[in-house]
Amino acid sequence: MSVFSTTLESLSIITYKAYNPVEEKEHYSGELRVAAVIRYQAAVKKIAVVIKAEGYIRTGKGTQMLPVGYIETQTVFLVEAGPGKTKTAEKPAVITPELENYLIGIAYNNTRGLLYERGRNDLMGAIVLPLVAPEKILREVVQDA
Repeated sequence: MSVFSTTLESLSIITYKAYNPVEEKEHYSGELRVAAVIRYQAAVKKIAVVIKAEGYIRTGKGTQMLPVGYIETQTVFLVEAGPGKTKTAEKPAVITPELENYLIGIAYNNTRGLLYERGRNDLMGAIVLPLVAPEKILREVVQDA
C-alpha cells in the first residue's frame, strides 16, 4: 500500500454557465452528467482534479432534455510520497486507484459546495449534486512529464 502526503493547494471555479430554459416549477425530472479529469504534473508534484458537471431537465413527459447549466471546478493538490519512499523521491509517484478515488472524492464534494454557493440565484443552483462514490465518476488521467 502506498502512502502519500496530500495538501489542498487551491480550489476554483473554471467555468460556470446557467441557463433558465423554462419557468421555475416545483418538480422536474432530470439528469446529471459528471466527469473528472486528473492532470498530474510530475515535475512539481501536483495533481489537479477537474470536475465537470452538466445538468439537464425534462419539463414534460416525452419531451427532450434541456440544458440547465454547467460547472467546471479545479482542485489542485500537492502530493508527495510518504515515509519510506525516499529512494524513489526523484521519480514521479504513481497515481494509485486509491489515491485517485480519494482526490476525486474531495474535489467532487468541493464542487457540490461551490455549486450551492455560486448558483443561489438561478436554476442550476437548485440542482443538488448527489453523493456519488468516487469510483463511479467517469475519469480521464493526463500526465505532464
